[in-house]
Amino acid sequence: MLSITIFKIPLNSSNKDFKFLIKMKQLFIILGLSISINFNAQTDLFAFNKNSEFFYKIDTNSQYNFLNVITDTLFSSIGNVSGVLGADTDPCGNVFLVYKSIQGRNLAKADLNSGILTDIGTLSVDGVANISFDNNGTLYAVTGDGSTIGETLFTVDTSNASMNQVLTLGNGLDGESIEYNPDDNYMYHWSGWGSSNFIMEKINLSNLSITPITFGGPGSTIIENVGASTYAGNGKFIVYDISQGLHFMIDTSGYVSNPLDAVGQYNYSIKGLMFPKNIHINTNSQLNPSHDTICFNDTITATISNFDTIAVSSFQWYVNGSLASNLSSNPAVFQYIPTVGYYYIHCIANMACSNQLSSNTLFYTVHNIPNVNINPSAASFCSGDSVILNGSPGGSSQWFIFNQSSQDYDSIIGAVSNSYYASSPGIYNMQKTNQNGCSALSANPVTVTENSIPSVAISASITDTLCVYDAACSITSNPNGATFTGNGITINSSGGANFDPSVAGMGSHVIVASYTDSNGCVGLDSLTMYVDGCASINSTHFSGIRIVPNPNNGAFIIKGLKEDLFFIINNIQGKKIQSGVANKTTETNISGLNKGIYFLIFENDIGKKSIRFTVE
Repeated sequence: MLSITIFKIPLNSSNKDFKFLIKMKQLFIILGLSISINFNAQTDLFAFNKNSEFFYKIDTNSQYNFLNVITDTLFSSIGNVSGVLGADTDPCGNVFLVYKSIQGRNLAKADLNSGILTDIGTLSVDGVANISFDNNGTLYAVTGDGSTIGETLFTVDTSNASMNQVLTLGNGLDGESIEYNPDDNYMYHWSGWGSSNFIMEKINLSNLSITPITFGGPGSTIIENVGASTYAGNGKFIVYDISQGLHFMIDTSGYVSNPLDAVGQYNYSIKGLMFPKNIHINTNSQLNPSHDTICFNDTITATISNFDTIAVSSFQWYVNGSLASNLSSNPAVFQYIPTVGYYYIHCIANMACSNQLSSNTLFYTVHNIPNVNINPSAASFCSGDSVILNGSPGGSSQWFIFNQSSQDYDSIIGAVSNSYYASSPGIYNMQKTNQNGCSALSANPVTVTENSIPSVAISASITDTLCVYDAACSITSNPNGATFTGNGITINSSGGANFDPSVAGMGSHVIVASYTDSNGCVGLDSLTMYVDGCASINSTHFSGIRIVPNPNNGAFIIKGLKEDLFFIINNIQGKKIQSGVANKTTETNISGLNKGIYFLIFENDIGKKSIRFTVE
């Protein structure tokens, strides 16, 4: 795949430039090309030559590696610019320089895009070595040893370049620089040449007290001088050592980093360092700081970072070049809900001092979300079973079940195919993720219910052992409507079920009742019918014999004997358990049987009788 890089677009580019870029981006995507767009997402560092009209824009996007430097030129209406001796930005974003002219050391307002200086006037005190603004817009200047009032802190009137003395410093030797820290409201001062007399201190501008700071860190034995300085945020300053031509990082505790560049990398000396007061906005995604892919129904959130909003009267947010409404109540945070397409967003800050600052630009590609459907729309299953749910094809899948306690969906571990077998009741949903990384749940989740298994009971009109020649007995169920299966089942004239021992044959036969309810759930029950060969004669000797009670707890009475009869009690496997003689004139008591199914068998010389009974 071809990769195309579109070079940096300046912060002050017109909407026409951005529209052209969008059209090119759309064309590349249609052609199947991959685009890498490199935007100026971080404020560049500006450095000013102390001996000439040249100044330099240093790309700090790669952790201040100073490898990408662009040179430009300053112009003054009063003559040549012979060098810059200090630079800073006021709270409104205006850039001020102290430059060397034919008149002396002059104060000017600078346009860094054109390089044109608007001269304010010659500073009323000679030998100014550096300048810095505080949060209130007061410009401070420090003089060097060569000044008639050396090593002294002044305030400067930015309308006429007049100066008022504030504080005598006198620490260190020549080589002065100051820089205000808006985070702790101290003015920091560096002075001196060489490790033995090089100092750092901070000044409380409220009471003018001075606190010395001791150097430390790996660069503390290398650095010899600070000729230029600027605050980089987070308690750190970028400084320039004129004597060695190196940049360092120094924090508020005096910790000095190793050099940020190499000796001899530049053939110039710096006496002015500054970050222009530009607005930087961050995207709501961590994928790319300036080019974000989001999805339909997502909210674009752009946040202004590292910018003092005290001097801002209002923010104007633009989407694709048009003024847009902000959904956020915080004007420094922009929220916007786009449709599918391509978007670029930037911000303009209307400063209280009547000028405007423009931000970097964020680009977004907004993709559609997948359309997710689940079938069936409602589902149920019988206890112990499951039901299959089918979702839309394509993309990747994840099934969820609704948690009633948290009132949110819980993902189902391992449920990542288009189908899922639900074996628990609940509300189910499926999330699809398409190739663009956009995800969506179905708008119509499926409610799955669990139906209980119906209860059914089977019974027979005769529970004793049947002789093979006996008439059929009826088989019924509660509730009615069961289907019966098993050996010997026949359908009678009224449509009911019978058990016919002559059809079943001798032995034990399991008869199953299957009942299906209105939900399609099936309940089962069974009983065992016993068929004996018996004597093939009709003996009236056994007709009145019965067991009381039946079922019983292992103790029962034999009644209805017409004569004394020998009996045997067998278990269901046919093993003899007891035997004896039952007397016709007295009731015979039997006891001592364990739980189970037994047969009481009588037999004489003309026939036999088998009675089935249950011990519970």
